Amino acid sequence: MSTLIKDKKVSRRQFVGAAAGGAAALGAGAILAPSLASAAPLALTSPAAVPKAATVNQAQVVELGGVPSTWDYTADVVVVGSGGAGLPAAIAAYEAGASVLVVEMNYDIGGHAICSGGMYDLGGGTPAQVAYNISDSPAQLFSDLTYPSTIGTSTTNGPNTGANWGAPAVQPSFCSIFQDREMCWVISNNSVATFDWLQANGMQWTDTMVANTPPATNHWNPVSGIARTQNPYWNGATSWAASAMAPAGAGGTAPMRQLEATARALGVQFLLNFRMTSVIREAPYAGNVVGITAVSTGGRFLPGSTTKLESYLTQGNIQLENTNVNIRANRGVVLATGGCTSNVSMRRRYDPRLTAAYAPGGDPYSFQTGDGEYAAQRVGAALWATGNETAQRGMMMQKPANIGSRYGYIHWQTTSPIFALAGATGLSVSNWDGLCQVNMAGMRFVNEASTESPEAFAWCDAAMSINAASAAPDWAAGAVWTIFDSAAVTRNGWTMGYPNTDPLYCFSASTLPALAQLINTNSYQTTPMSGATLQATVTRYNSLVSAGAGDADFGKPAASFKSQITAPPYYAAYSAPVLHDCLTGIHVNAGTANVLDLDDNGIPGLYAAGESVGGMSAHGLFKCAIYGVIAGRSAAMNPPYLI
Repeated sequence: MSTLIKDKKVSRRQFVGAAAGGAAALGAGAILAPSLASAAPLALTSPAAVPKAATVNQAQVVELGGVPSTWDYTADVVVVGSGGAGLPAAIAAYEAGASVLVVEMNYDIGGHAICSGGMYDLGGGTPAQVAYNISDSPAQLFSDLTYPSTIGTSTTNGPNTGANWGAPAVQPSFCSIFQDREMCWVISNNSVATFDWLQANGMQWTDTMVANTPPATNHWNPVSGIARTQNPYWNGATSWAASAMAPAGAGGTAPMRQLEATARALGVQFLLNFRMTSVIREAPYAGNVVGITAVSTGGRFLPGSTTKLESYLTQGNIQLENTNVNIRANRGVVLATGGCTSNVSMRRRYDPRLTAAYAPGGDPYSFQTGDGEYAAQRVGAALWATGNETAQRGMMMQKPANIGSRYGYIHWQTTSPIFALAGATGLSVSNWDGLCQVNMAGMRFVNEASTESPEAFAWCDAAMSINAASAAPDWAAGAVWTIFDSAAVTRNGWTMGYPNTDPLYCFSASTLPALAQLINTNSYQTTPMSGATLQATVTRYNSLVSAGAGDADFGKPAASFKSQITAPPYYAAYSAPVLHDCLTGIHVNAGTANVLDLDDNGIPGLYAAGESVGGMSAHGLFKCAIYGVIAGRSAAMNPPYLI
């Protein structure tokens, strides 16, 4: 049982000294070293100490400033969020001798990470790279991460070294000039150690489990072209049909379920269906962070059901009867709540165009509500590298992979436990021939066949541009619709209607004016579309196709510009941009993941990892894992808050 030690509290000077010692142990002192070769990797071996189990605790404590007089639960380290950063943080903290409680607002673990492809871009000379004679080093990884790439197609420039520094990229890169270079330094010099740590905690990889499967380069595209992408292999597979085990049927099932199983077997405990409402600090902008407050969500339910959705695994789940709870963290709180893509107000602070019409990838399984960022700012935390959110590098937003549904990123399968919340699988488009996209005004606005970066950003920018239907007060672009006919349905092999399309997001009519009237029933069609305008738009599209001289309006490629839209019934499928990565967040010490305030001072007892943290525009789970481990270990090594 975790106990509350009643003694004098640790002073800020004592904390800073302890944090400095922890930084040295983590290799953080090497962050500013002049030579890449001098960077010390993170020691990731498990200490001998056996953690105590976190337990319900009703002990009274002395009320000090903002500190509650009673606690409903106590653990050494409280991790908020159970995704790509939260689970590594929980395991690492437990290994370092701490009792650990994970607080998760969803009914199950995994966050957006379990809905992802599940790939890790760990390099610098991992065992997988060595096994396939792939030459890499921390120096090269750092160079790739900090390369000021220019998106282009040049093949005349070699790896990012010497005279090629600043030259156009060999291939599109997810990196940008806005990277936090200290953070890139830490990642580069702890990538191999994290690969080993993941393996030590049960992770298997396709390179060892599937014959002739080396690391790949098809995920994060480094300027050097070095293969670093690793796919976890779990439970005898790399892909699954959607189920309670794999809610999105996605590759992220492998790493998240393996890390969950490890955490539960160790003794990490989980409080599900509770949403953090605040970080508790002695005073609003001073003193130690000593815990969090959380509120019960009441659980997740499918429409029309009175039965709660339950987690796939239950070992270590705890139950708290109170609706509002105070949870004490003896040593530290780790914020790993993901980004803020599901929070319309917060995401519009970085890009005002991102109105409610656009759905994030990962919803509606989990929601990136920005709780970590919000709570941290309330106690004095600063944001960091906010320019990444609008730099148009990487995968912060993209064209939807599926049309005709609210959630256009994941092709939700009917066997998913949350399919009723997703509403439809959506239609996958293989060829944009005979498909015309219109904005809220019913006017064509883009080359519909645009698919890859930088064209993806050109498509998104056009989709979110002010149009003739934009209106005060926000002049938002609103909905995007793909217009097609029955001939296109046949060419694509689609079956229209539920469960493939959502009746609220896909409409059919015998005439285009009648189709416009149905479009106007959608909640994101905030300005009515004119049937005459839609008819004129499709007539113009057909005339260009018939002329055979190409797309004079938007330059759609000839291979996707062969068929007219003339065979009723006509269809309109919702096709708004989707939000993917959140590329800004809390400012942390690059070596310890300690949250920093507006004056760059560490906030005692508060740590963060994953998409809750700002500084990186590189996409993927690798940064979540590396900083999850750093944050968890740092929190566990922090001196306990004493009262």
